[in-house]
Amino acid sequence: MKTIWKFELEIVDEQVIKMPVGALLLQTAQIQNITPVIWAICDSLYKMEEVTIITIGTGNPIDILEELMYLGTYQLRGFVGHVFVKKII
Repeated sequence: MKTIWKFELEIVDEQVIKMPVGALLLQTAQIQNITPVIWAICDSLYKMEEVTIITIGTGNPIDILEELMYLGTYQLRGFVGHVFVKKII
């Protein structure tokens, strides 16, 4: 059975989170209780895989854009973070 899972993000340039293989990332990033979060439709019966999440602050350089898929933008205490998932190529 598929359900929507929430994944909390750290405010760092790059991080790895584990989610079920084939998870469908929802294209949104928001703040919940002062924590950046993203969501994905997941099947708990599938094996877990590592997914690389990239957060780029406004004004910071982007040098690997072709490898990234945009998920969403959040704002927290004056910081604006644009969240991407690194595509498996």
